[in-house]
Amino acid sequence: MTVDYQDFASRFSRHADLLDVRAFAEVVEGSDRYPLLVGQSVGRKSLLITAGFHGDEIAGPLTLLNHLPEILAYATARDVGLRIYPCLNPSGFTDGTRYNRQGESPNNDFLRYEIAPGEWVGELAYGQRFSRYRLCLLYTSDAADE
Repeated sequence: MTVDYQDFASRFSRHADLLDVRAFAEVVEGSDRYPLLVGQSVGRKSLLITAGFHGDEIAGPLTLLNHLPEILAYATARDVGLRIYPCLNPSGFTDGTRYNRQGESPNNDFLRYEIAPGEWVGELAYGQRFSRYRLCLLYTSDAADE
């Protein structure tokens, strides 16, 4: 089963009354343009939720879409802010393929950890501490600091 990403993005954006939904980047594959969305809420603690890395696994994005009000209510009741990236492989999602149209796998290597001021690493050693992390997505040079 495949689902049109543009329809998915439109339906996810309708939840803007519940959380801050915006496009943080755009993917251009051939003549198709796909906005990449993030939805955010505030809370004392934070939780990062990602879905849709593998386009042929649509359950994650669709579950977020269909249950977002309940997910947000649960998090809000516990003072947890959410940062939700609901679908990170829009062409794979639309085409029903694991990877995007360029054959890239957007789920590899997307976190960086600051272990000392200005010193960032892609992997932590067992028990290694870090002061913050940065999300580095395949599709954008922009990074989200935490």
